[in-house]
Amino acid sequence: SEQTGWLIQPANNEELKTALIKAIQISDNELTKKKNNAINKIKSELLWDDVILTLLNKIQNLKSKI
Repeated sequence: SEQTGWLIQPANNEELKTALIKAIQISDNELTKKKNNAINKIKSELLWDDVILTLLNKIQNLKSKI
């Protein structure tokens, strides 16, 4: 997402070029915002404890439907 970095489609040289130019030209303030947004996203969505809890909840839901 634009809030946490630059999204580039695989094998798309033009998108890569554009993203690299943006990354080089970004202000320190905007880069810090992206960094903080990325850290917060990781903390809220990608920590193993949270991933495991989500997985366990989905398994429990599946078991209750059987």
